[in-house]
Amino acid sequence: MNWEAVGAVAETVSAVAVVVSLLYVALQIRHNTNQIRVAAHDGANRDVREFIRAVSISGLTEVFVLGLEDPESLDDRQKLDFAFLIYDLFKAFENVYYHYLHGTLGEDAWQGWRRFI
Repeated sequence: MNWEAVGAVAETVSAVAVVVSLLYVALQIRHNTNQIRVAAHDGANRDVREFIRAVSISGLTEVFVLGLEDPESLDDRQKLDFAFLIYDLFKAFENVYYHYLHGTLGEDAWQGWRRFI
């Protein structure tokens, strides 16, 4: 075997190695993207669950429901509580929408959230 043949074999092996490494990187990127989507979806669920838990633990369930049904019937303190609750809930929903806009929340998950919102 001469040096030209050895060089040709080496070039072929290195080309195959480059293709394999590119495939590996592509798989890693895909896996990472899926993990980011899962984390975004979990984070959105956690935010809403924490909101619900905070409302129920703080005893503001009645204020929240009354504020949704008839906000004018709330006294000044209740209006302030309701405003804070709505702000917190809207920020959680904003986070969901942000992830959807930036592609970290999949279309199927977004459709479920959209119906809920």
